[in-house]
Amino acid sequence: MEINKIIMLCSLLLFVAIFIFVIASIISPKFRAKISSRQIKAGRYMIEESEDDLRVIADKTADISKNYVETTTRAIKKGLTSSNKIFCKYCGEEIDEDSEFCSKCGKKLR
Repeated sequence: MEINKIIMLCSLLLFVAIFIFVIASIISPKFRAKISSRQIKAGRYMIEESEDDLRVIADKTADISKNYVETTTRAIKKGLTSSNKIFCKYCGEEIDEDSEFCSKCGKKLR
């Protein structure tokens, strides 16, 4: 029975603390300003910490796009000169006209 009383008391104290926090944030402009200031600082910190990661992601994306453009350009050039070959729309590999699947990436073509 003692543990139940302790749990009830802790729950009541937690409820009161949350209630006071909510009321203080509604009524007190200083309290709201302090919370907002901390949120802004946290946001700036997160931006500064993730800036390098975002640069790496952007660089990798640019490299991937460059590779796709080069593959597509090669496929178009070869397609203009060859008559019985087609190219996979997913990876750009040259394949036979009657193929249903790409021999390189394995994706279904039709």
